[in-house]
Amino acid sequence: MKRLHPLLSLGLASALTLGLLCPGAAAAAFSDQDQIVHPDAVTAVADLGLFAGLPDGSFAPAQNIDRASFARLVTLMLNGGKIPTLENTAAPFPDTEGHWAQDCITYCASLGIISGRSETVFAPGNPVTIAEGARMLLSALGYRADYEGISGATWRITVDILADQAGLYADMGSFDSSTPLTRDMAAQMVYNALNIPLVTYEETTGSDGVKRCTRVEQKDTLLTSVFAQAESE
Repeated sequence: MKRLHPLLSLGLASALTLGLLCPGAAAAAFSDQDQIVHPDAVTAVADLGLFAGLPDGSFAPAQNIDRASFARLVTLMLNGGKIPTLENTAAPFPDTEGHWAQDCITYCASLGIISGRSETVFAPGNPVTIAEGARMLLSALGYRADYEGISGATWRITVDILADQAGLYADMGSFDSSTPLTRDMAAQMVYNALNIPLVTYEETTGSDGVKRCTRVEQKDTLLTSVFAQAESE
């Protein structure tokens, strides 16, 4: 059985009944602990195996997270802290061929969670923006870009509205979502995402013959549907 930090054990038990991961414990000890703005979030995601400190013992909360690293983070979230094994799967973008995060980028691309800067460029080493990170997390939670209108020149506005309504931006303060996502903010956003209800979509056809699609909020979250199972293994 996978052993979790007491914060997560308590939070997970609460999540199974309340759908919430409860904060309250001090963050794991990092050499730059006093610089961490969201210690509860850092503790939670670190204990779930989603984030790790740097080799020098720091967390580097102000360091920007790149697109490849965020793809890895989303992959871990969807697989209980593990990287799935992909066999004979070609890299979706030429600039990800042979990259250390190729499997994670390929996995997320196959689920429609990520897209490239163009059809041939993913730019794995470029910083991921707050809005790009939110878009990936919304997709991981089941939000569909085609039904939500996340496309075109106004995609960021739509993402910001959905992310705010869902709770992805909770406790993150004021920010410009076009700016790079830091490790500290990424931890808080992921912490929020773990407790947001997953969504599905129901398609119906009215008496007028018009097809309609309705977003349906589920009871489960990533914490209860993915990590509760991982804890019991």
